[in-house]
Amino acid sequence: MRVLVIEDEEVPLLALQDRLEHHGFMVVAARTQGEALTAVKADANFFAVLVDGWLDGPTDTCHLIELMRKLYNGHMIAMSSRSETRTAQMAAGCSHESWNKNRAASLVIDLYRREPQGVQAL
Repeated sequence: MRVLVIEDEEVPLLALQDRLEHHGFMVVAARTQGEALTAVKADANFFAVLVDGWLDGPTDTCHLIELMRKLYNGHMIAMSSRSETRTAQMAAGCSHESWNKNRAASLVIDLYRREPQGVQAL
């Protein structure tokens, strides 16, 4: 199963990638909003999309989430330590939220295990 991780900071991105790959997911990384849109337009077959609250400097990701929702209808997880950012991301179209990026990886793993095909695959 593929997971798109939209994160512009190297350390959290690598930590998420390592954790998810350890559990059998294939991670596609996007460090910018443009890379994220390109990835979803190329193939929107992701089990989950993890979205950082802020990318490309001072730009939040709410507009990106709204655009992606037109192309992708699966699990989309808002990742931000700021509750107001997560609230805005949820309003923009995220289906789940996590104040902690490590917890976001755990949420993907839990969601997958709850899926009928996930119980047997992991």
